[in-house]
Amino acid sequence: MITIKKAAVVVPPIQDFYFTYHRFSALGARIVHRILEKFVSSPLFYNFPLLKNKPLSAEIPEKLQYLEKFINENEYSKISYFTKYKHFGPSICSCADEILKEEINMCLISCFAFCYSHTAIELAKQLKSRNKDILIIAGGSGVTAAPDFFLDSGVIDFVVLNEAEISLPMLLKAVIYNSIALNSIPNIGWRNNNKNFFSEIKAFTTSADIEPAVSITEVKKNTVYLSTALSRGCTFSCKFCSNRISQGSNFRTVNSDILKQEITILSEKLKDNKKHVFLNFEDDNILLDYEYLKKIIIHCRTQFKTISFSFENGIDYRLLTTERCQELIQLGVRQFNFSIATTNHSISNSEHRTSDFPTLDMLYRLINEKNVPVITYFICGFPDDNYETIIKNLLFLYKTPGIIGISLFYAVPSLMNSELINANKHCPYLFAGSSAFPWNKSLSTETLISAFRLSRFVNLIKAVNQTESDKELIRHILEKKKLYTYVKDKKQVLQLAEVAHQDEILVNKFIKSLLQIYNDIAKPSSNY
Repeated sequence: MITIKKAAVVVPPIQDFYFTYHRFSALGARIVHRILEKFVSSPLFYNFPLLKNKPLSAEIPEKLQYLEKFINENEYSKISYFTKYKHFGPSICSCADEILKEEINMCLISCFAFCYSHTAIELAKQLKSRNKDILIIAGGSGVTAAPDFFLDSGVIDFVVLNEAEISLPMLLKAVIYNSIALNSIPNIGWRNNNKNFFSEIKAFTTSADIEPAVSITEVKKNTVYLSTALSRGCTFSCKFCSNRISQGSNFRTVNSDILKQEITILSEKLKDNKKHVFLNFEDDNILLDYEYLKKIIIHCRTQFKTISFSFENGIDYRLLTTERCQELIQLGVRQFNFSIATTNHSISNSEHRTSDFPTLDMLYRLINEKNVPVITYFICGFPDDNYETIIKNLLFLYKTPGIIGISLFYAVPSLMNSELINANKHCPYLFAGSSAFPWNKSLSTETLISAFRLSRFVNLIKAVNQTESDKELIRHILEKKKLYTYVKDKKQVLQLAEVAHQDEILVNKFIKSLLQIYNDIAKPSSNY
């Protein structure tokens, strides 16, 4: 039993090559804050990545230094890989200063992805070194992926796995009132006498348990960006997805009446705001209950003067019909994000990810007719990926409307158990897609980054508004059958330069395939 002077929910800074501000909703942390309010008076909330508009420069971690030969800070090109490693949010020291000056003695740290666990643990170390009595609880998908890693740090007192609604209220009763035995609380772990202990009880929420969350993620000149999640769990069993690990395989939705209340409260706060509202649904399988989704969208339309919608985490096209697509467009959906995972049937089968390309083809036709933006993602780096599968994916997506999105495969410790993962679990940075680490040893880092650049090259070819420098770059790459880019020389003048450390075999094969199939390469042949 401890006396809580003051408590806070903290989203630590993150380090990566890129960051999408308007999608950083911290919905899980907001739910934790709501739960904490029932136990502690006026808990504070720190979403540190959003507290600094411009990122800080960061040294590339030692374990990522294999990427240095692929990075050129002077590169300015639409087919570039990342050029700088960055720290998003205040320094770790500044974050600790902010927390400790408020005399906080219970800190709940939210880590939404394992690849960002380093900054979470570094912040916990700073707090513990300056106040050994501060109680630190860590949770989120990043913790669920590797709870031992957090407890082994020696600075995390408790970990909460899976969903906060299930175990956090019980854990708070245990630490504040000493009224519940730890081993009777589901989904938690703790550290005692330098040993890790975990509850043997596992549980997931029901619809009645789920706390709703809607957050303002970014405010720009003419737009307010909102984000929410309507559901938990997934009935599918795609091997590369961690949803079922953290949320279970039973699909359920937030209580619609409670969620509507949250939306109405938020609309009241924004009622004098004349900006356009853009609401992003983070669910990637919400179409499992289409009527529920439609009901929420219709309610949102009654609450805001002007509002449009998107699904930037992706929406499952296999559950979308042309009739539903047409209706969603009429209701204000202004962008579709699809994932095909791969066009290779053998890989699809081994990854337990079915495909339905006839349906996708019909959806593309409709979306193209309605002139609605669409981004289609594929995953590069599956165990059986090779030059042919990469080329097939790129050629398929070249013929479709919209932009290609490439997701470089990254491991999730709780999903995969291999010597490579166990050997690198202490290096969270490697578990980011941007790290282009060859987890499955099917493709090298050089091949993965070349595929990344090729996907951007295809997008450049497909772009409607090409500059003269764009056209020159396209011509040069097609002629030389190698990747080129623009770099600034000593006089800050852009010059064409061959991309260093590219996979020349992949690039050559792809461009030859592209030229062989399409005569007018600058204007892709399309049935749409």
